[in-house]
Amino acid sequence: MADEDRLAGRNGAIWQAYVRGSCQDAIAARFGISQQRVSQVIKDVRDSIPEETKQEIVTREIELLYMVRTGVVEMFEQALEVRLRDPENDAAIAFAREAVETARQALA
Repeated sequence: MADEDRLAGRNGAIWQAYVRGSCQDAIAARFGISQQRVSQVIKDVRDSIPEETKQEIVTREIELLYMVRTGVVEMFEQALEVRLRDPENDAAIAFAREAVETARQALA
């Protein structure tokens, strides 16, 4: 099944809501169906994804998480260095806040 077919219509909307973090109960309420039906739709869509595509998605997500983790760690290390050199310098807090915001944006 092609991506556009799999993600078309109500079932595609259900899948998109699910992968974006909505719980099955909330999806069911939104679409006026049972949680069990939502679960079945999710299973059907998941089962229709070719194994190769699943592996590509996993690889891409792992790479993204690694990049985010590396960036956040580097920013926290910079913040720590600034704070250790000058405990009164609030730039360290700004660095830490920037690291958190960068991570949020990358994971959105």
